[in-house]
Amino acid sequence: MDQQTLHVVVTIANATFTTFRIAAHVPQLLAVVRDTSGARAISVGSWVMFAIANLSNAVYALVIADDWLMFGINLLSTASCAAIGGVAVCKQRRVSRLAEKSPSRHAHCTDRHDAFMTTLRSDRVFQVPDVTRSFTALSRLAPTVRGSSNRGDLQ
Repeated sequence: MDQQTLHVVVTIANATFTTFRIAAHVPQLLAVVRDTSGARAISVGSWVMFAIANLSNAVYALVIADDWLMFGINLLSTASCAAIGGVAVCKQRRVSRLAEKSPSRHAHCTDRHDAFMTTLRSDRVFQVPDVTRSFTALSRLAPTVRGSSNRGDLQ
């Protein structure tokens, strides 16, 4: 295979798989758009890095390879990565703002936990019981010891 044929084959393969990659972004974008939990499972940092990598590929294709087709495809991939990351950021911010404005649906659990921890920290829980009263009550019930401490001397 000569150099020009190899160049065409590699360019077509790269364009094809980059197009497939853009198509693979569509389900992810739809999942982020439909998500109701604030897109917590989406790593915005990863999608930003994907967008930057695709942008650098686009610049390379234009500046070094002078390939407008590769430039356009990589620019579309950059846009799809940025869209996924952008929608995720919007959803995550919206959920955090709502959480700040309204009390959590688990606030009662937090209140109970705080009350429990306060009780544990209070002196009442860790007070030593008054053992002198207990010994006084037991001494009335115990048989009287006369003379020695030997059990045989108990009456």
